[in-house]
Amino acid sequence: MTSEEIAKGNELCASFMKISHLPYNTKLQFHSNWNWLMKVVEKIESIQNSDDYEIDIFGNCCSIGLDIESVGKSKIEATFKAVVKFIESQNFSKEDSLSENFTEVLEKEPLYNQEYIIKFLNTFTEKAPVSYILSEFLKGNRI
Repeated sequence: MTSEEIAKGNELCASFMKISHLPYNTKLQFHSNWNWLMKVVEKIESIQNSDDYEIDIFGNCCSIGLDIESVGKSKIEATFKAVVKFIESQNFSKEDSLSENFTEVLEKEPLYNQEYIIKFLNTFTEKAPVSYILSEFLKGNRI
């Protein structure tokens, strides 16, 4: 996988898991850390009608339901790729999870207008991780 594919996949997993803030110097690790990735697997399996989303991991392959199959250089890579395909196929968008996270932010930071924050973040989400942008914005730093 390319570094761009890994970064995009990590961002999708973070959005799906509704992670909007990480401790300083912590990077998204869904592609390389089983503890992180298994939380995504468990969330997928917990979705209503989860029989449709049964996840099988075997060798260097992973399948989710009948529709998604992935092969990787390693077991974790195959699982990561399958999870990313699943999230993409279900249209779990960044905007959906960001809206929920902004509600929490706005309760703590009433000076900010939600539309302004969303517009601001939409300007930069292609260039930097949302968690970084949001933390810098709330600190008052320019990006």
